[in-house]
Amino acid sequence: MQQCDTPRQLYDNPVNQFVAGFIGSPAMNLQTVPLTEGGARLAGTVIPLPLAVRTAAGQAGLRELVLGIRPEHLHLADGAGEIKGEVLLVEELGADALLHVRLAESGNQVIARAEGRRPPAPGQDVTFLHVQPDDVAFDPATGARIAG
Repeated sequence: MQQCDTPRQLYDNPVNQFVAGFIGSPAMNLQTVPLTEGGARLAGTVIPLPLAVRTAAGQAGLRELVLGIRPEHLHLADGAGEIKGEVLLVEELGADALLHVRLAESGNQVIARAEGRRPPAPGQDVTFLHVQPDDVAFDPATGARIAG
């Protein structure tokens, strides 16, 4: 037993990386990223992190963390977004489409949920606006959520 709570609480406030990746479909994207001043670096962009997370990571002596990003928190932009990548695969599900995207710089893959009527095509470059501030961070050694 990792965490006992309501499904909503498990989804919104996982206590560790295992719970975060276990609940939700598709699963939360878990990306190991280096810490930088003010945030974490993902696909060539600094993602702002709450001060409490930065402070806790600093006190733990972390140089990197695992950033948890739900697929629905990656919002497609019209070329002016912060996070860049290339669409590898599109799963058309009707109202939604799941985009499997290789991120610029790191080459890591993420899954993003997009509007299903006009999704980008495989091979197309895409950008995402930002990562929502309610996304979570985990200690890469222990998997525990970093308080914030």
